[in-house]
Amino acid sequence: MTNNHLPTTNLHKVKRIMQTHLKCKQLNLQHSRLATDNLLKITDEENTDILFIQEPYTIRGKIDGLSKKIKIFTSEGKHRAAIVVKKQIKHDVNKTTNG
Repeated sequence: MTNNHLPTTNLHKVKRIMQTHLKCKQLNLQHSRLATDNLLKITDEENTDILFIQEPYTIRGKIDGLSKKIKIFTSEGKHRAAIVVKKQIKHDVNKTTNG
């Protein structure tokens, strides 16, 4: 009799490895509000953790159009690029997986 399922110990290891991966996306928004709205929709649908964006949409020198459920990291002055991170990432980025 063959068993097509992973042994329990391997299944737990696979789940642990899968939980350590972060979903990231990169996009140049070209200062577009529409592109920002589309990006937010896609990242919600795909449960993206981190966004790397260039030329974000801004109003009066501040990045605009992004959710309140995120943390934005950017340089001072003109915001030509930003790293956007979910405030509640389900992963512990301080842990590493040692096979």
